[in-house]
Amino acid sequence: MQWSQVGQQSAPPENLVSTVEEIVSGVSSFVYWATGRADGYFTGGDTYTEVRDGNGSHKMYVLNGPIDTTKLSEVSVMVDARGIPQSSGCGSGGWFVEQGGSSIALRPGGGIYRQGQSPWWGRPFRFSHGIGNVSLAYPGGYSEVPEDLFLGCLAAGTVLLNRRLREDEGGRATPQTGSVTSYRSWAYPPAFRLMLQNYKRTSCWAG
Repeated sequence: MQWSQVGQQSAPPENLVSTVEEIVSGVSSFVYWATGRADGYFTGGDTYTEVRDGNGSHKMYVLNGPIDTTKLSEVSVMVDARGIPQSSGCGSGGWFVEQGGSSIALRPGGGIYRQGQSPWWGRPFRFSHGIGNVSLAYPGGYSEVPEDLFLGCLAAGTVLLNRRLREDEGGRATPQTGSVTSYRSWAYPPAFRLMLQNYKRTSCWAG
């Protein structure tokens, strides 16, 4: 939306433009800080490499999902220094990306090689227990900002802008309970902080 479309058909004061730019930058920085994500995760994503401890399970949740399933050729899975092939379907041993793109799973059909031992042919693939024995590489993140995150940032930015423009009025509200809540006591709306929990970088174990 052009500035000329808002209110009078004139450009906004320079100090207002500076304030808006400052708020946009601040909200963006806060999102990355609160979610623990790397720059660019929400605006195009990147290729991520992880060295993980084997959990003994047939699946492992990635740290920077969702995995971009349109770029499966860029996915690499290694367990105990051996590359695991991509599964071509049920009955074909190898890795595949589970629905939702948050985890990589291994289908039965072959065995994982352990150094100094023979392959365990006929045994299901597993992320065998070990320390730093699993290596994953995959394209992750979002090609564009998720809609709920975009709307959340817009709402948070609006609150901050209104607070700045009306610093001397409307700073306090009294709920029906009779208690007093100061809108200046928190930097961002609680609902916005809660929504960001959905995108927080976490690691899950599957056993």
